[in-house]
Amino acid sequence: MNEKHLKGNLSEIVALKWLTKQGYVVYTKMGVQSPFDLVAYDPSKEKILLVDVKTAAKRQSKFQHGTTIRRIKNDRQKELGVVFLYVYLDEEERCELIL
Repeated sequence: MNEKHLKGNLSEIVALKWLTKQGYVVYTKMGVQSPFDLVAYDPSKEKILLVDVKTAAKRQSKFQHGTTIRRIKNDRQKELGVVFLYVYLDEEERCELIL
């Protein structure tokens, strides 16, 4: 497993932990290609989120240096209403949910 996959796996674990602390019940997928990584259910609001976990990366160039690189949803993710959860591994495992 390469470093990119290791970071991705760690980000999913951090996201699962963070979502659980926010009150969600979290379901994971097992080795299946999917437009999302996690299913998060908020029992207090009876709301389900389809979550694609992203390891946050910052721009290194002079243009907008230090800002987070934002990813774009593909057509299937847009159809399903997938949300992105950015995990900042270098900032004490901070998470940012983009609805």
